[in-house]
Amino acid sequence: MKSRVRSISIIVLVVAVAGYLYFSRGDATVGGPGTGSGTPGPAERSTIVNAVVLTSAPFAERISTTGTILADEEVDLRSETAGRVIQINFNEGTRVTKGQLLVKTNDADLQAQLKKVESQIKIATDNEERQRLLLEKNLTAREQYDLAVNQLNSVRAESMAVRANLAKTEVRAPFDGIIGLRYVSEGSYVTTSSRIASLLRLSTIKVDFSVPERFAAFVKPRAQVMLRVQGTRDQVPAFVYAIEPKIDPSTRTVQVRARAENPGERLKAGAFAEITLTVSIDPNALLVPTEAIVPVLKGQQVFRYQNGKAQSVDVEIGTRTERNVLVTKGLAAGDTVIVSGILQISNGSRVRLNSVN
Repeated sequence: MKSRVRSISIIVLVVAVAGYLYFSRGDATVGGPGTGSGTPGPAERSTIVNAVVLTSAPFAERISTTGTILADEEVDLRSETAGRVIQINFNEGTRVTKGQLLVKTNDADLQAQLKKVESQIKIATDNEERQRLLLEKNLTAREQYDLAVNQLNSVRAESMAVRANLAKTEVRAPFDGIIGLRYVSEGSYVTTSSRIASLLRLSTIKVDFSVPERFAAFVKPRAQVMLRVQGTRDQVPAFVYAIEPKIDPSTRTVQVRARAENPGERLKAGAFAEITLTVSIDPNALLVPTEAIVPVLKGQQVFRYQNGKAQSVDVEIGTRTERNVLVTKGLAAGDTVIVSGILQISNGSRVRLNSVN
């Protein structure tokens, strides 16, 4: 009985060893069991990868930033003199024209002064005419005539001063635009610091945004930018017309201002805007898929396929798009760049191409 058990154990052990040797030999080949002798060992197995062949193509390098929309013209309306409001001649949120009387403050005392000065002008005018006739007949001295002229000029100047003060009791629209909410009522007392309302011109709008220092040299007057506001997919073209002559040392950016047409006045002042600016156009750019870029200690690398092996190449990159990265140095058109299996390979690894795009 013991002899029989021992024979069975020996048979099982032999079968196990034979199976291990069989499968170990099969795994050691690239093609699996049955590929024959002379195939590479485990250390020389190839990794199956996908790759792309680089071709040059025109590429517009763009930067995205944010900005704020401003009215083409905007002013807070205030009275030049303190007084009680006696007239309000506008409706909130309506359009007004340049020179239109909007608010009037009490001017009764100034009107009285004006009537007094006008009567003095009449008397001084008559006196000057009388002295001139007498001087022509040599019946008065030249000094008397000059005194009459000076008196007339003095009351005329006083009349101009009163009229100027009267004008300060009127608040008129400085330009065509839309007037906002009012903050005063008839009968209220206003001072020179009292805000009456805001007036904005929105037929065209401005947009303020900042550009990183390294792109400052690419931003020129009349350069086109595209802006989009929240709540809409439409992009509106705007054109740069002013650039701050210095770089902000705290943010290392330069302030830029552009202007855009605003038909229908859909864009509102103060709105947040997304800005896209084209800084350069490369007619022979090389773009590689984002997944091909490998971050390393000193920069970026890609794996180039060459003679059945992966070759690591240091590259310099530029702008990123949604799917690709601009390579500015390290590769050339026609290079085959590996885009899959990046984590399984290293410099000199054997690779086999599954697909090439």
